[in-house]
Amino acid sequence: MIRAFLATAAIAAICVVAAVLGPRQAPGGTITARKVADVVLKDDRGRPYRFADIPPNGSVVLMGYTRCGDQCPLAMARATLAVAGLPPANRPRIVFLTIDPAHDTVADLRRFTSMWAVPVVGVTGSTKNIEHAVASLGSVMPSPAALSIHDSRVAFVAPDGEVRASVGPDASDATVSAALRSIGDLP
Repeated sequence: MIRAFLATAAIAAICVVAAVLGPRQAPGGTITARKVADVVLKDDRGRPYRFADIPPNGSVVLMGYTRCGDQCPLAMARATLAVAGLPPANRPRIVFLTIDPAHDTVADLRRFTSMWAVPVVGVTGSTKNIEHAVASLGSVMPSPAALSIHDSRVAFVAPDGEVRASVGPDASDATVSAALRSIGDLP
């Protein structure tokens, strides 16, 4: 019972922080986009990765950890499937941002990112830089004890570095398609 209460409290805290830090909704329902953090992380090959360097077709960013048994693989499968349906020249970069830098090594990220049908870049770094990157996506980094209760939204980042959309795991295919179109010219 205590575990259920703590899980509920953690989810409520994540929702409150995400609402406070997330994209602002202006009068009339327009989302005011936010810029991704300009922090240097490390990619799944051990090279420096500047989080704010967005390719011309944008980025689709997922936050998670490689040992996740449900949310992360499901969100990754959905994102890679959506991107795989686009012509290669129009595909945004898919980025898997670890929220568990203490355990997700570069090698772990490489193994995780290499199993998808389209290229995925895994990124890690210092806890401080990852927290900054996560906050810039409109989320909050969970505590190490509550990793399983993390934000599983997918952020869609335009080439100018603005987070144009964020969709939850229960988003319809139409919502995911609209989010993809919000970051670039897609067929």
